[in-house]
Amino acid sequence: MAPQSRLVLFVVSLTTLLSAGCGAAQEPRSAPPEQAEASIVIEGVLERHVVTRGAIEVPMSTRAAVTETADGTVIAASDPLPSSLADRLAPGDDVTITPVAAGRPAHGPATITAVGNDSITVTIPPEIELAERETVVLVGRTVATSPDTLSIARDAIHNLETGPWVIVETQDGATQRRSVSIGLVSENVVEVLGGVDEGDVVLGRAAP
Repeated sequence: MAPQSRLVLFVVSLTTLLSAGCGAAQEPRSAPPEQAEASIVIEGVLERHVVTRGAIEVPMSTRAAVTETADGTVIAASDPLPSSLADRLAPGDDVTITPVAAGRPAHGPATITAVGNDSITVTIPPEIELAERETVVLVGRTVATSPDTLSIARDAIHNLETGPWVIVETQDGATQRRSVSIGLVSENVVEVLGGVDEGDVVLGRAAP
């Protein structure tokens, strides 16, 4: 279900809490501990996005590093990925392998051979030539979330990768910064695990 939105011009001034240190994105991803109070002013055209409830579909996509095991098997082991995604994958699922390096062709299908607590492993067929330690992107089938999933437009999330937060518009027209925990992320929509409720109005970037 696509988040509803309405274009509006805002100059948002809010009191927020600055955070120190940004680690690698984990699941659920949430803002670092709050450290010091400061004033943030966001100028420009922002868009109203409404937090909605309903199933969303997200293609499986994650980076992986190519390595060769002691027995000569070539594998690609993924970066840590959200458990909400790992739970929906299984050995035997097919993926396409796309090298990150420019000009390198995509390969597929390859097959997932192991699913761990926070990662997946794909065994590379002999006919696919990849370099040791080459970084690739594994793209698999689309997975669907439950009907109770809360979601919001990706453009509504600030600092998505290292400490996501949103600007919530309250009923009296004020604004409030809130840290959020997120799960699956697609090109246009994000699964929200905590920090906002269904029906909340969130201010984010407007489409160019």
